[in-house]
Amino acid sequence: MSRDLTLQYYYGELEDFYRQHFVGLVHQLALPVGSLKTDLRYFDSGPSGRNGSVAGRAEGYRSAGFGNNGKVDNQAFAGLFTYSLGGHGFSLGYQQLEGDSDFPFVNQGDGSATYLITDRQTGARFQKAGERTWVAQHTYNFAAVGIPGLTTLLAYQRGDNIKSAQGDQHEWERNFWVTYAVQGETFKGLSFSWRNASLRSTYANQRDLDENRLYITYSLPLF
Repeated sequence: MSRDLTLQYYYGELEDFYRQHFVGLVHQLALPVGSLKTDLRYFDSGPSGRNGSVAGRAEGYRSAGFGNNGKVDNQAFAGLFTYSLGGHGFSLGYQQLEGDSDFPFVNQGDGSATYLITDRQTGARFQKAGERTWVAQHTYNFAAVGIPGLTTLLAYQRGDNIKSAQGDQHEWERNFWVTYAVQGETFKGLSFSWRNASLRSTYANQRDLDENRLYITYSLPLF
């Protein structure tokens, strides 16, 4: 493959619960003015072992969802397209979930993460059964105007068509991040980040959120 094109395939299985295939493509295209990055992702998740039987699901090997009786059944399609010009990055994306279960992943609490384009600050992930999500994002690197180390991110995403006992539900999330990496040799590796997010949802099991986070990180090369 060329340096501008990356193809990906992964397979994983959680014993007696689910198996998952992933195919991805990332492409960088230089344009006469600016550049375009294409990021395509597809997941196919199905039952494994006890989750595939009624008896196994009765024992607790169940997946969240609506109308799936606890059986893993999910296909996720996503595309994120980013146009970069100077210090600006403009992104538009779309994600669609098919099947009757939520997108499955190993949930270890707040530290868990998925490889979905919708997995952002609040942890809502927008991975519920049937959900369709539009994503818009703008990033800016202030090095373009003579302030190296300072970057911002503003993102908004809205999901709808969530399957539930109350009918189709919807939700949205907005993120605003400001990050500064200290320049110069004395404090090289030190950075500060303020991250603000809001989440609103009509889904019965998802509470609304407003939060602020402050990160202070220091990277120290060991070799």
